[in-house]
Amino acid sequence: MPSWYVRYDPPGETAGSKTIIVDASPGAKAPSAPQQDKVPALIDTLRHDASVDARKRAAVKLGDLGLVAKAAVPALIQALQEDRAADVRSAAASALGEMGPVAGKSAIPALNAALSDSDGFVKQAARNALFRVDPRR
Repeated sequence: MPSWYVRYDPPGETAGSKTIIVDASPGAKAPSAPQQDKVPALIDTLRHDASVDARKRAAVKLGDLGLVAKAAVPALIQALQEDRAADVRSAAASALGEMGPVAGKSAIPALNAALSDSDGFVKQAARNALFRVDPRR
């Protein structure tokens, strides 16, 4: 499926700091910026979908939305702590990192705990996310 990228610069962030991946299939409509209306459906997918791939993609898309998806931080933390699939935990950690300081102090304990995850990719994603969530580290 083809995609194209839309640059979204939230107030107070560096120009080009957020990129939203948008469907550019034939007949697809141009995106509306920002895509806040998609956040509840992505959170629901992350929390309840039976498919590991669907949960992983939801986490990735939430991270791509950045500041627009601030309401997803608790769901991403929950996925990082509780999802059985390492791919989903890793994507959740990365999404929190993509949100940077927007993820807030509430994400730091979960990211610190993920440094002890049994999966190496989750550990690496948590380590990278911590540097973005708390740049003073």
